[in-house]
Amino acid sequence: MDPEISKWLNSFKESFVNQLKQLEDSQKTVEQDINKSLEFCIEKSDENTKLITAQNEQIKKQQELIESLVTENSILKKQVNQLKYDLDCAQQDSRLNSVKIHGLPVEPNQPLLPSIINLSKSIDFPLQEDMLDTYFQLKNKINDRPGTVVLKFLRRSDKNTFLQKKKIRRDLNTTHLGLQTSSPIYINESLTAERRILLSKARKFKKDFNWKYVWTSAGKIFLRKTDNSKVIMITSQADIDKILS
Repeated sequence: MDPEISKWLNSFKESFVNQLKQLEDSQKTVEQDINKSLEFCIEKSDENTKLITAQNEQIKKQQELIESLVTENSILKKQVNQLKYDLDCAQQDSRLNSVKIHGLPVEPNQPLLPSIINLSKSIDFPLQEDMLDTYFQLKNKINDRPGTVVLKFLRRSDKNTFLQKKKIRRDLNTTHLGLQTSSPIYINESLTAERRILLSKARKFKKDFNWKYVWTSAGKIFLRKTDNSKVIMITSQADIDKILS
């Protein structure tokens, strides 16, 4: 072989070997970089997994705490509602012998009792002063109508009879007292503020759903749909809601 050709071949071979070696070295470097990147990603993935696990655990604890607080709050609400109901019952018990009269005209600076006795005669109830524990008139700050008169009987039987007599005279008004002008007079059981609100809601329910009766007895509120349907005692808004459920 020609020496020049042999030299050229050797040079080409050496160059090829060097380039091949460089490619191998470069490939090893790339593989090392890829391995390092994979190791880094795996490490970060492990860290993220631990972080997510810790966060999930924290979220679980927070959810358990929230559920516990919700349960506790529900229990406290029931206890508060029960205490309010017990207080309302105690207040209502103190009113069991009392009635309220709305619209009874009383002359200014005149004794109240004669007007009360005159009203009692109009409903055929033989009222005597010694039947009463106390009586008084509240001031009416809203309009010029007579202030509400409160009667507290000594005996509940007298109070019940008084109310029964009023039911017979359903259209009671000032003409029954001998006055020329006609203005309605209402006689009702004395209810606590809570029960007055509840009675108003019961009356609205009766009107909205065409029920026949709503009334009070011994400070309790009752609803009845028809003459033949059962009587439902209303102690809270929940009792009204339950009828619709």
